[in-house]
Amino acid sequence: MGACKACNEIFGVAELKNGLCESCIADGYVMKKVEKEKTVTTEQSNPNLIPCKTCRKEISKTAKQCPHCGEEYNTERDTKEVHKLAKEYANKSGKSRLVSLLLTGIFGVFGLFYASVLSGFILMVIVIFGAYVTLEELQITGTVDPTNIMIMLFIAYILPILWGDHVIVKQKRKLFAEAKLMKS
Repeated sequence: MGACKACNEIFGVAELKNGLCESCIADGYVMKKVEKEKTVTTEQSNPNLIPCKTCRKEISKTAKQCPHCGEEYNTERDTKEVHKLAKEYANKSGKSRLVSLLLTGIFGVFGLFYASVLSGFILMVIVIFGAYVTLEELQITGTVDPTNIMIMLFIAYILPILWGDHVIVKQKRKLFAEAKLMKS
């Protein structure tokens, strides 16, 4: 009694030729093909195997190099060192994030806001003072057109505030992008 190596059915020893039954031989099975299929199925079920990054063939987790394509892999000791360096970098990056938040996030945002408001206010005073000086030099003592004053105020006071808000939004986007890069 024996079992066919391809279909695992039990036959008498006389019915098997080279470990295969007649129906499997008729289907085109050859002993090399059967051995190859069995090694593939055993490799897939083995939890200690991983696919190679380059050739996608199964290799051992502890292999330093792929036997098929030659791709080199880190050993467990190397991965421990990498994790240790990653933790050190993460600690440093947390400190650098705190410093960058203090310098650019708090002082920078408020500094930009107050600088834009202050510069807008100073420009508004200069424009209004300059407009009155110019009007006095031109000897125009009548009423001043309110539309021109509104345009000058918009240019001198509101545009710098809007520009400061634009810069603040860009800075926030940059900080959020840096934070996402640090997390990944």
